[in-house]
Amino acid sequence: RLDSVQFNILETFFVAVYGGGAENINDERQTIFCHRNSNPELIPPTQNALFHHCQRALYQASVWVSANHSEMKAPDPLEFGWKKLEKRLVPLWMSIPEVSNVCRELIKCGCQRICGNACTCKKNRLNCTALCKCNCMH
Repeated sequence: RLDSVQFNILETFFVAVYGGGAENINDERQTIFCHRNSNPELIPPTQNALFHHCQRALYQASVWVSANHSEMKAPDPLEFGWKKLEKRLVPLWMSIPEVSNVCRELIKCGCQRICGNACTCKKNRLNCTALCKCNCMH
């Protein structure tokens, strides 16, 4: 579960690996994206994607721990980060919608101080976000 003590410990570890001062991986992700590096390959996974990755790792560990037994008692992979696609098991990368389909906040304006009539955010009826360089959201 996302709210389990074990996952919170793993999440804290991953926040530290990526540089760390944030409370959770999503906040660390936002900080890196907005202020340090916009290269998507260097941004940590979302909390949801990290959770499913940890589930798959746990499943793999449970398979290996019983690999030397004559009868393996592996858990159901569908409960550990996998889904069935036709007759195959494929990784469940995330269980939330992709950001590109739901997040208009990735629009950012090029305003330097205070936004005017040319502001991209205002044109799209959005508030300025942390991605903007203006002072509107402060």
